[in-house]
Amino acid sequence: MNVESLINMFSYLGLFMIGLLSTIGLFISPPLYLSLPLILYKTKFNPILSTLLVALGMSVGDTIGYFIGFSSEKLLENKIYEKERYKKFSEFINKYGPITIPLLSALPFPFFDALAIACGFAKIDIKSYFIYLFFGRLIKVSLIVIAGQYILIRLPFEI
Repeated sequence: MNVESLINMFSYLGLFMIGLLSTIGLFISPPLYLSLPLILYKTKFNPILSTLLVALGMSVGDTIGYFIGFSSEKLLENKIYEKERYKKFSEFINKYGPITIPLLSALPFPFFDALAIACGFAKIDIKSYFIYLFFGRLIKVSLIVIAGQYILIRLPFEI
């Protein structure tokens, strides 16, 4: 069974899964979303809906790191110095999160999971985190689709 038949079998759910699997493994996820331009080139999927679904899948996968950080408060018990550093970091991330999260999630930043854990650790509002994250992932996937489609239609040979 080839990739094209798998994508056709799973349809748009498969695109969501590509995004999810691209980010669900902490620090070791393969960038499966890079195949999206080729998938769109070979199928009749709606590029806007496909981009939204992959970005949504990536955002859902990145929330795992957030929840790991959110649940790690027990690490700070009985450590006054660490609590002070935590407080300063929490203030920083709450102040600059609306800029930092979309920017780093849109860039090819390989260690975004560390920021996701830090955002959970700083107890950023999950809705705000997810919106910032989705916006950044949407930018990233959109740029990949646009660049990929531009390159694929200009190739001197058929793929």
